[in-house]
Formats: sequence, structure tokens, C-alpha cells
Amino acid sequence: MRFNYSNDERIEKKSELINVRPYILMQLFAIIIVELSLFNKNIRFSGLGIALIILFVCNSYIILRFLFLGINLKYLFKKCNDEAIIQFKNKFISQAFNIGIFSTIFLQFILIFVFEDFSNIIYSSLIWFIPSLYATYNYVKKGTLIKPKKDIKNQKKNYAIGALVFGILMNLNKIERFQFNFKLIISILLYALVWGIPFYFIMNLIIKKSTKNADKEVQ
Repeated sequence: MRFNYSNDERIEKKSELINVRPYILMQLFAIIIVELSLFNKNIRFSGLGIALIILFVCNSYIILRFLFLGINLKYLFKKCNDEAIIQFKNKFISQAFNIGIFSTIFLQFILIFVFEDFSNIIYSSLIWFIPSLYATYNYVKKGTLIKPKKDIKNQKKNYAIGALVFGILMNLNKIERFQFNFKLIISILLYALVWGIPFYFIMNLIIKKSTKNADKEVQ
């Protein structure tokens, strides 16, 4: 038996709960990078800057959402028996986690492809990569990373767009120099295929595994 979980509130709440620990891990990595920068001169401002932005933006978002709803900030650190507050807390932390991931990746892209600054890319990648892997593992384990059949076409389009964007970014220097020719088109397509094909099959395997786990939990 197959189930459609696309609008299942239970799946959404479970995903938000899963994101809490990866968010804490993300913040710990950011704090470690800030502390290391005080003693390690090899960590330049770019790596330190990303860590500080993640610490400030993500935590400010959670605090502001709490204040906007009139929820006491003590419940960020203190256990609460109110189910509504617990759900809001998980939801805001989950949203902050997603903000942190996309902000870090976006800032890295700017540093690499606009300013050609590759320094500290490993340090700043720790902020999002390891927490994301940890979260993805738990999404699959708990059966929350799923796609209904009606979203498959949109999913393929998104993969294709992502692959083309990657191909363009890898040839950005040529594009900036207006070196538009047949070789550039082939280069963009090759980079898109090299990134897009493995990503497509890997994501399909992950989603299938997660869907099987979801079916097991609801049976």
C-alpha cells in the first residue's frame, strides 16, 4: 500500500524535530570557527565572517519569532510541557537551520565565483555540510524525505535547472570575458551532466529508501 505524505502534518512536524539537533551542530561549528580564528591566523576574515553571520542571523530569527508571538525566551533553553510552544520552537529552529544552510552556500558562491576567494572554504563548509548530512540521514531513517508522483516532473525540472546553473558557474570566467562560442556551450553542458546525472540518481535512491521507511512506520 502507498501513502501520499505530501500534505501530512505529521511528516512536517517530524522533519522540524529532526532539524533541531543539526541546527545545534551548525551553531557549534560556527562557534568553533570563531574561536579558532582568534588563535589561528590562517583563518581569514571570509571564514570568520560567514560564521559570525550564521550565528547572528539564525539566532536572531528564532528570538524575533518568539518575541513576535509573545513566547517567553526562557523556553528556548528550558523544558516546556506546552505542546504548542514545543511545536513553535521546533518550527522556528528548523526554519533557522534552513536559513543557515542556504545563507552559507550563497555566501560561499559569492566568495568563490565573484571574488575568487577560496580561502577557508573548508572551514565555512563545516557549518552546513556535516549538519546537512546528519539531517539527511535522519530524514531517510524516519521516512520524511519523500516526493509524491505529481511532483516528479517538477523535481526533474529543478534538477535540470540546478545542473545548468552549476555548468554556468563553472564557466563564469569565460562568460564574464564574453567568450561566447560553441566550446563554451559544450563546456556548460558537460559540467551540467557531470553534476546533474549523479545527483539525480543519488537523490532518487535516497527518496526511495525514505519512502520505504515511511511506509513501514505507518503500516
